[in-house]
Amino acid sequence: MKTKTQTKKGFTLIEMLVVIAIIAILAGLLFPAIGKAMETAKRNKAGAEARSISVAITQFYSDYNYLPMPLAAQGGDGNQILSDGESRSVIQTLIAEPAGANSGHQLNPRRTVYLQMENATASGEAFDPWGIQYHMVLDYNWDGIVQYQGHSYRTRALVLSSGRSRNLNNLQDNIASLNLQN
Repeated sequence: MKTKTQTKKGFTLIEMLVVIAIIAILAGLLFPAIGKAMETAKRNKAGAEARSISVAITQFYSDYNYLPMPLAAQGGDGNQILSDGESRSVIQTLIAEPAGANSGHQLNPRRTVYLQMENATASGEAFDPWGIQYHMVLDYNWDGIVQYQGHSYRTRALVLSSGRSRNLNNLQDNIASLNLQN
């Protein structure tokens, strides 16, 4: 026989629903912060990789006194973004994979490894954190200056990532090896 002084142990349905609602509200506040932090991390990674590619191109130029592009392609005005195929050729030359008949070995006969990227393939594909191939503007006229969107940069190579917007013309989203805000 139960007495009136005995109480039931446990949570009521209302108490459980209140706890679940509080957890849901806190999670809802946390998700945008996590998304923003992840986007910032991607931008930082893309910037670091773009700088690494740019430094590798500069080191290659210092060793060979020409850019890691077929010589026939050099001699332009240095203001054009390389095509995806040309960008792959540059990366392929810089990573200098030892196996196979790599077209990059014609330009890098010592097979010096100038670039090591976790996502660069032997075929020269190097993707930014959003899955887009990095783009490059090289100093084809060898004056040490690259022009991009009305700005002059004292460099041999400007490496670009189109960022989240996937638009190289959007300077707010564009991630480059140099600070684009001169």
